Amino acid sequence: MLLAVVSAAALVCLAGSLIAYVIYDQATTPDRSTPEGVLEQYIEAKFNMRNESRAKLFECPSADLAAVEQTLKDAKDLEARFSTSVSITPASFDVSVHGDDANVQAVLNFIVPETSGRKTTSRQNWDFRLRHGGSWLICSATRVP
Repeated sequence: MLLAVVSAAALVCLAGSLIAYVIYDQATTPDRSTPEGVLEQYIEAKFNMRNESRAKLFECPSADLAAVEQTLKDAKDLEARFSTSVSITPASFDVSVHGDDANVQAVLNFIVPETSGRKTTSRQNWDFRLRHGGSWLICSATRVP
């Protein structure tokens, strides 16, 4: 009888652990099923969370993202100079997909709070190239003048 109770308790614990793992995995795995979803999550991770390891989950292995790195550096310099924080949000996406390649023309809002309580918003146009290899990844980005 005691063996049956211990076995049942062990099975319940094992099943609970397995369910918790699956739920955790689904909650933390990034959604890379669409180019615009990848771009939204990348912008949040790269510019707002400043989480390089999370941002890398959305990048091609040999991505050309020098323009993104320069923009992040400029944002950090602005923050240091004026003791403020810059947030960057997507305003619009124009997505064109051709097989395993996607081009996303994006407008990004750069929002800077001022000492008066108002916020200054500037817009930048960007061109992102993505590739699908099981999931969408960002391979290059350029700022469009």
